[in-house]
Amino acid sequence: MKKYSSLIIFFCFMYLGAYAQLNINLLASLDWEQNCNDVWGYYDGNREYALVGTRTGLSIVEVTDPSTPNELFFTPGYTSTWRDIKTWQHYAYVVNETQGGVHIVDLSSLPSTIDTSAWIGGLWQGDSIAIESAHNIFIDENGFAYIIGGDAFGVLIVDISTNPTNPSIVGHYTEHYVHDVFVRGDTMWTAEIYNGTFSVVDINDKANPTVLASQETPHSFTHNIWLSDDGNYAFTTDEISGAYITAYDVSDINDIQETDRFQSSPGEMITPHNAFFLNNFLVNSYYSDGVVVLDATYPNLLVEVGNYKTSNEGMGCWGVYPYLPSGIVLATDMVDGLSVLGVDYVQAAYLDGLVLNADNGQAVFNAELTIAGLNTSFSGLMGDFFMGTPYSGEVLLTVGAYGYETQNITVTLNNGTITTVGTINLVPIPSFTVNIQLLDAFTLETVNDAVIELDSSSPDIEKTYFSSDATGNVGLVLFSNTDNYTLTVGKWGYKTTQITDLYFNETTGTYVVYLEKGYYDDFYFDYSWTVDGTATTGFFERAIPNGVSFAGEAANPYLDDPLDYGNYCYVTGNGESTGDNVGGGVTRLTSPFFDLSTYNNPTISYERWVFFQGSSNDTMQVLLSDGSTSKVVETIVNGDEFESLWHKNTLLVSDYFETFTNNMQLIVTVGDAPSMAHIVEGGLDVFEVNDAATPEVLLFSNNNTGCAPLNVQFEATATNNPISWSWIFEGGTVINATNNLQEVWFDTPGVYTVSLVVTNAYGETTEVYNDYVTVLDPPTAISITVSDEISEVCVGDSIVLNAQNTPDGSTYTWSEGTAINPTASSVTVNPNEGDNIYTLTVNSNGCITTISTTILGITAPSLNLSGNPTSLCLGDSITLNAVCNSMVYWYNDEASLVGQGNSITVNPSTTTNYTAVAGSQCNTSGTINIAVYDVPDFTLQGNLPDIILAGYEDTYIYVVLSDNSDNYSFNWQGEYISSYNSNTVIIDAPYEAVGNTYTYTLTLTHLVTGCSSSQSITLAVELYDGIQQIGSLQSLEAYPNPSTGLFTIDLSTNFIPTTIKVYNTLGQQINEHYSETSVNQATIDLSEQGIGLYYAVLYNAQQRYTIKLLRK
Repeated sequence: MKKYSSLIIFFCFMYLGAYAQLNINLLASLDWEQNCNDVWGYYDGNREYALVGTRTGLSIVEVTDPSTPNELFFTPGYTSTWRDIKTWQHYAYVVNETQGGVHIVDLSSLPSTIDTSAWIGGLWQGDSIAIESAHNIFIDENGFAYIIGGDAFGVLIVDISTNPTNPSIVGHYTEHYVHDVFVRGDTMWTAEIYNGTFSVVDINDKANPTVLASQETPHSFTHNIWLSDDGNYAFTTDEISGAYITAYDVSDINDIQETDRFQSSPGEMITPHNAFFLNNFLVNSYYSDGVVVLDATYPNLLVEVGNYKTSNEGMGCWGVYPYLPSGIVLATDMVDGLSVLGVDYVQAAYLDGLVLNADNGQAVFNAELTIAGLNTSFSGLMGDFFMGTPYSGEVLLTVGAYGYETQNITVTLNNGTITTVGTINLVPIPSFTVNIQLLDAFTLETVNDAVIELDSSSPDIEKTYFSSDATGNVGLVLFSNTDNYTLTVGKWGYKTTQITDLYFNETTGTYVVYLEKGYYDDFYFDYSWTVDGTATTGFFERAIPNGVSFAGEAANPYLDDPLDYGNYCYVTGNGESTGDNVGGGVTRLTSPFFDLSTYNNPTISYERWVFFQGSSNDTMQVLLSDGSTSKVVETIVNGDEFESLWHKNTLLVSDYFETFTNNMQLIVTVGDAPSMAHIVEGGLDVFEVNDAATPEVLLFSNNNTGCAPLNVQFEATATNNPISWSWIFEGGTVINATNNLQEVWFDTPGVYTVSLVVTNAYGETTEVYNDYVTVLDPPTAISITVSDEISEVCVGDSIVLNAQNTPDGSTYTWSEGTAINPTASSVTVNPNEGDNIYTLTVNSNGCITTISTTILGITAPSLNLSGNPTSLCLGDSITLNAVCNSMVYWYNDEASLVGQGNSITVNPSTTTNYTAVAGSQCNTSGTINIAVYDVPDFTLQGNLPDIILAGYEDTYIYVVLSDNSDNYSFNWQGEYISSYNSNTVIIDAPYEAVGNTYTYTLTLTHLVTGCSSSQSITLAVELYDGIQQIGSLQSLEAYPNPSTGLFTIDLSTNFIPTTIKVYNTLGQQINEHYSETSVNQATIDLSEQGIGLYYAVLYNAQQRYTIKLLRK
């Protein structure tokens, strides 16, 4: 069953909340009780049709009148989610992804009938090719159909021009799986979805398609492709969430260049489906965003100029067809069916210019430019920009960049015109400098030549790298409009440190970073490991690893160690497949020199992985050198544990060398054994040197002197891989503890000692810090009193807060809403709505005490009575509405409660005041005056009671009013009204109305109050001839009636006519008769008259009677 909705219904939905739209309006829609898929159009010269694919077949809908789409036929097919339709001459070709082949529909006899047939394959080069299913179909201008995907795999080329219902196969493209194609002339453009590319294929010889060029698309899931009319540009979609519609310059297929990308609803991960080119516009279907129209006049600037959301469901618009002669656009929504759309193809208004630094004239790269808060673009390397918007007129252009003041410019734009704003000079924001100082965590000596990476949570700020100078310092120039920062610091010979959630401002000054000595490299920074070897491919490289597989199994861990900083490691031949593995020899990775001469018992650890193919005899080796001798510390061969996974290995240097030198090195080799040609890959990460000795310990604290209760945060550092921390805090209570980090409260004044025992695998170190913490005695018994001892107050009133029990000489600081003397012991405050927390800080001899009190500010409810009626007519009722965030109580003039709630219905009999009151402790009220007006009181009378005389000009109805006011409007309703004035209507009934009754209604409306009432009168129509018409006579009848000509009338004994006259329906007399043969019977002959209705009027001197006669 189909469902139809017209434009009128659409506007009703608009009131309830219509789908989003820009320059596109819904003309009509048609829905089915099953999902729809693709759509195509067909026209035969003067009629237009939508060919709609559904889950179970093809619907043929006439849209010649776009406001009333009409389904003419539904031709069933095999059930399939996918169905695609194209047309050639008067045939439609339909494919699906289940079975049934190509469904062919002959449309030549529309709108009367259709004929269907099927084609399920044929012979190609001596082999039979069966086509039960396909994903898409395309038909070019020369009558060749391209059956795509499914059983065709690539593209099956079929000649339908010779025999449209039994075509022949003329070519088969099988280079890649193809999802969709576009063909013009002898060139086929293929969307190769799983290959992530589109290809340009020469099909001049259709039996031998030849690939001329290929181009990867941005999201490597190429769904469809379409060409501009001049053939110089191609447009693709990737069917991936958040993917782009992408434009390419293909004028030289040997140098295809991407020109622009468009993403619908950025950040919402919307999926594009199909794009079609029409007169420099792209008409596109999106699953979630519906129909989106892009201006592609300038293919280097795709601008959204139209949209219509066909559904609010997640999977919405599947197909769109913009090529009907009328210009309407057909769109199919999977959930909501067919939408017939009117599109206003509005060319964008364009804007270009240059963004420069106002101080030095240099280009500002990546400046953000926004038109009216809607369209955003960014400046290029030279500060240039070119952008567009669908809107014209005066708009606000906002220009901003990191480190610059934002600038607003008013620009007048015109659709179809490039407006040049010239140069925009951005004023740099005053900066401040933060000094980063690097210190050795044990010796407190400065650390120079360390690498510092500064990162920000702001997307506008790129990562920046610095190097500490000879004094261990580096100055960072920052701006006040930045977000929080992350500092990562490293140097060969120290352990990498990363500090997050740092906030800097003008008062920061110097920020100290302590670096712990030791060798650690997770390859976050490049410490210049050297790579050499004899291999021809697959050398070690520092990179973010690409995950690859071989023979269906993972050939590497797909990522570096997830627990280290960053994503880098060393990996052999970091390609997207195992094709660039180590080949033809050995690749060797060698560390920088490291000094172990001061270590007691050094250990070395590293993480590695290796992949071997099958029965490979390839190897990975790890060696350690003291500068003169290299010794193998690990050899990994095929079949060893942890193949293709990260594996940590730790070695004791003393197992290989008795003397620890200052020029030690780690060497890693991956070798491809000669003649075997097996695949071998490897990787290295997280190199670290530690000392197998007891820890060295340092203690830090944020503050070890202050007033009770004193909060102290302790941080201890230790070398040589500590495994446990044992703290003793004399006089303190630990409230938060994590190994080397302790947060401790000291509640009682005094001087206290801190002890710490740190252990590792080789023993323990005990440190005692005597008299480390000093706790002073703070002021006590301080309180806050409130005037009138209240805790709640209406907003707008003030209260006084008093500090009590403070020591002599104390100073005061009040915060949060103080009005008078914020440094005095008493202050006057004006609470705001809600909880108002007033904090008092008392400083006595350097000891700080802070207390708070909370005052609840109560706001009288807001009450809005606007928009209510102010009058009504007697007997009516009205609803009074209050907009309020509290319960509303309604009272009348007598102060009686008449209702409660935001709405009440009343029907007063006299003019009444209604008062609404909201709130209790703090309330608000308002009054509405309702005037009550009388309704008109009147009756209707006819000058001829109960009848109208046909042919009698003086029949009328008049009004009898209960008052003599002239303030009324008169609205008469009824048949045969010839004229009327305010209170009288004249009725001129024709002869054919004789025998019928008619009702006449007058609606009387008071011109001042608008109150109205209606009265009716019913009158019968009789024929007027100056003689009184008598009522019903049961004995008078004509027979046979109807008759072919002769009618006999039985006459009543109490009514003997002297004359019988016969009239036609125009009131013309056509016969006069009187019979003397019998007083009880009369015969009327209408044989010579035409077929129709006649009136026989029987007269005597005093009366008349009318009988209807039907001549058949």
